[in-house]
Amino acid sequence: MGDWWFFMNKALSAAAALVVVIIVFLVWNGTGGQSTTPAADGGPMVTDGSGTDTPVDPLAPVAISQSEGDDPDEIVVTDPIPADNRVLGEPFVASLASLVKDELDSGLGWRPNDLFLIGPGWWTDNVNNKQLGKLEVARQTCRILKTRMSRSNDADAFDPRIENAESALFNDATRYMLPSAEKKYREGVKSLEAYQAALRDGTAVFHARSNNLYDLLGYYKDVLGSCQAMLVRQREPDGSPVSTFRADDYFYYSRGVAEAVATMGRAVTQDFREELETRNLMGLMNQALVSLEAAAALEPWVVTNGAPDGILANHRLNLSGYVADARQKLHSVRETLKK
Repeated sequence: MGDWWFFMNKALSAAAALVVVIIVFLVWNGTGGQSTTPAADGGPMVTDGSGTDTPVDPLAPVAISQSEGDDPDEIVVTDPIPADNRVLGEPFVASLASLVKDELDSGLGWRPNDLFLIGPGWWTDNVNNKQLGKLEVARQTCRILKTRMSRSNDADAFDPRIENAESALFNDATRYMLPSAEKKYREGVKSLEAYQAALRDGTAVFHARSNNLYDLLGYYKDVLGSCQAMLVRQREPDGSPVSTFRADDYFYYSRGVAEAVATMGRAVTQDFREELETRNLMGLMNQALVSLEAAAALEPWVVTNGAPDGILANHRLNLSGYVADARQKLHSVRETLKK
């Protein structure tokens, strides 16, 4: 009897210790978001890389990306290409590559294909869903770059570097090996960097025309609309209520989409500046980006799925407000471009 009780006591102690370790791991890694705080006026704040929180300037030509310093989950304000050393298309291509490269190089790297604890469907799936949201935007943006910005007209051949990048980015995000998702995505980043280098030496083109911007913003409006539908959904397609776990997935996927569209939107304000300023659209475009940056800054400790009139917050509805505002403003920009 004594030996049996001693064994049970040790087993229970070990189980309790394991639970504590898992909880600490979840708190530390679970959100996978960027470190942001609200400004005094309610606007988003970002860390500038030196540890100082500063407000996001809606008119500044910057992009949001992850730090490569000690804290891989920290948001920093970066300008992909210095203003006095850029050619047309460089900010756009550099920002597109950064959507994937930052996730590959941050923290534990690409998470959706990991097998133990942090893989798909496991407890720390917040980062996974955020990365999948950013990947979706990167894939479709690369496709639009291939079919629109890099060609003078529909009869022109596709740029092989962008074709390679698109093919690589559309590989299975959960593939562990033969080849792994990381391997293919790094190939895609290298192809985009090769195209960027070609822009600098004049052997590639980037057409910043209003019709190309119209198509690009059309996709961003649609993907934000899909996210908005997920964020306000009360029941799944099979009629069952949205569970807390699914609400968590919807929240972080949509947050990843918002962050990616904000990053690309800042690049758009640089490369399509003439088109936007000619039609007096720069202010409206920046208002949309401020809403997306505020969405990217939402980082609750725990995503709750409370009723709209309940005590608990409904973080999906909180996020949907920013997404809906940005989507409506992008729609207005497109309508003006069409005229």
